[in-house]
Amino acid sequence: RDGYQSNISITQALNNTNKGKPEEIRKLIILCKEKVDQLNTRYNAFMDLFKTSGSKVDASIDNTFRTNFTELSKLSDQIIGNLQSGNFEQAETTYYGDYLKVFERMREAINQYTDILLKEAELDYKDTSTNDRSMRFMAILIFVLVISIALIISLLTSRSIVLQMNKAMEIAENISNGNLDIKMMTTSKDETGRMLHKLI
Repeated sequence: RDGYQSNISITQALNNTNKGKPEEIRKLIILCKEKVDQLNTRYNAFMDLFKTSGSKVDASIDNTFRTNFTELSKLSDQIIGNLQSGNFEQAETTYYGDYLKVFERMREAINQYTDILLKEAELDYKDTSTNDRSMRFMAILIFVLVISIALIISLLTSRSIVLQMNKAMEIAENISNGNLDIKMMTTSKDETGRMLHKLI
């Protein structure tokens, strides 16, 4: 973006409507210098982030950008010098000649890094999606397991209580029929088992 903005500010300075406006040209020159400096600063920040993300820096792409940035910076200074001295013709020749070629090579280097990042982002997205599906599957599996275990425990507990209650009802029925000689074994030590033991 900064490269394009410096490019635009030079184009505006070369515009015929600005040739007779030294103050406007001065503002555009300042803007151009700022944008060229920002371009270098942002590229270096981008490279730092690129390296810390674990991405492999392609030395040829980096060298292409840096070499062309150095050349672009020199050409920008030449154009700015020509604009300040009023030599618009030489500024246009430099701009429409070498400057645009260098700018295009530099831009292509940035595009190559953008393509690399897009591919890496796509791979990261696919990995994340795969991990997400695996985690979702594991969560569902654990949920089903917990519910199954809870169901089994509740069935066993209710079965134990029902069996003990059936025995208690059998004892109560025997007692109501006058049969006090009841022999029944209970091994349960819970509340229902103790109750049955007291009834016997």
